[in-house]
Amino acid sequence: MDTVFGQLDGLTEIADDTFVPGKSENDHDQHILNTLDTARENNVKFNPDKFQFKVEETSFFGLTWTSQGLKPDDKKVKCMVDMQPPQNLTELQSFMGMINYLNQFSAVMSQISDPLRQLMKKEVPFVWQPEHQKAFQELKQVITEAPVLAYYDQNKENVIQSDASNKDGRPVYYASRSLNDAETRCSNIESELLASCWSLEKLNHFIYGKNVRLETDHKPLESIWRKSISSASPRLQRLLLRMAKYDVDLRYIPGRTNVVADAMSRVSHREPASQGHKLPVIEVGTITSTLPATPAKLEEIRDETSRDEPLCHLKDVVYHGWPELFRDCPYDLKDYWNYREDLSVENGLVLKGHRLIVPESLRTQMLSLVHQGHMGTEKCLLRAKDCMFWPGISKDIKELISNCSRCIKYAKQQLKERLLQYNLPSFPWQRLSSDLFDYNGCQYLLIADYFKHNHFKRHHMSLEINPCRTWYSGGAGNGQRSPVQQSRV
Repeated sequence: MDTVFGQLDGLTEIADDTFVPGKSENDHDQHILNTLDTARENNVKFNPDKFQFKVEETSFFGLTWTSQGLKPDDKKVKCMVDMQPPQNLTELQSFMGMINYLNQFSAVMSQISDPLRQLMKKEVPFVWQPEHQKAFQELKQVITEAPVLAYYDQNKENVIQSDASNKDGRPVYYASRSLNDAETRCSNIESELLASCWSLEKLNHFIYGKNVRLETDHKPLESIWRKSISSASPRLQRLLLRMAKYDVDLRYIPGRTNVVADAMSRVSHREPASQGHKLPVIEVGTITSTLPATPAKLEEIRDETSRDEPLCHLKDVVYHGWPELFRDCPYDLKDYWNYREDLSVENGLVLKGHRLIVPESLRTQMLSLVHQGHMGTEKCLLRAKDCMFWPGISKDIKELISNCSRCIKYAKQQLKERLLQYNLPSFPWQRLSSDLFDYNGCQYLLIADYFKHNHFKRHHMSLEINPCRTWYSGGAGNGQRSPVQQSRV
């Protein structure tokens, strides 16, 4: 079928089924004529009992295609509604398969179906409980109330709001999934970015190669998106790299404006067991074995972190999300506000990027290790930057070095030059000093005599003037008047 009809516009074929839509009646008729001409040329025949011509609604590939949009097949919906509660794992898997097929019509199916997915795990015995019956009935209700999805128009702007893509106020596609065990331990910002990344990959066939506006109600994502990838934590780096192939314009939309629920990042449910032959993916947040600390030291830091009240509070906020405004931030965490996008929790350790946040009880010990060898300020700051962090660490390092007695004793200092001492002259004008200076725009020559005036009796001014005659005799010999003359004194 693909060989025969693959080159025709306005035709979709799956297996031996062919679907010929049209935006208008004339458009539809032209596509039908092209299809019939091609079929005649290739000796292709259609079953008249299955042939539907110029209808406004038809079932195709398990869905109902209408002039208003896409909706679930009524036969499948009726089949699901009439189903009795599963009696064994096989029946439950059959029901969940139908639910997953219609997942695009609701953003909350993964949330509602979580108890049923937990029951499908290998280590869980099949025992039908009231919570399973409740989820079973709610899923039926969601399917019967499924909206009519708008058809995707590649000429319109692509907008993804949390986990739903809208077109002119109508949804084009719903997408949702639950978090697996590793993802439930992610921080709030990691969950938000994971939701954004997963939505892009889920809608890849719609948006790849096109510009898409991604709207989020999590403001820190804006700053993460603008920063260099290298400045983010390892888990965020991996997500950002996965998103790099898309042309994304990420914008912050306040929660009161963005009414589409973010079912991915706001609900911490778990992913079902791996399906089929798909290999499980092991997510690594931070390779802690590369940290410059022994396992014993890491365990000590982990224990002290669990006893440090501010860090315990910080871990809780990192897991559940920061407040929108700084004034709503808890007082003991205000120092971490500017770094909130870079914080994560791994195995009981709080990290800023790849740097360990040291509990207060160990900071003095860590400062001593940083200053080991009595290196200078810049060297110590660089050493600390590689492995540890706490608010005010730079100030603490500088203060430690400035108060280190050994550093003060052996530090290189700018020595002051001692004043040059001369023997006092025995008579005037034996030793002179001179200097040039400016005053009110004029230049002056200042000459000072080293001889102390109280060492001789000035009977006559000639004792001071005669030595000056030799300085100016060159000008006076040429008929010029000497600037200093004895007769004027």
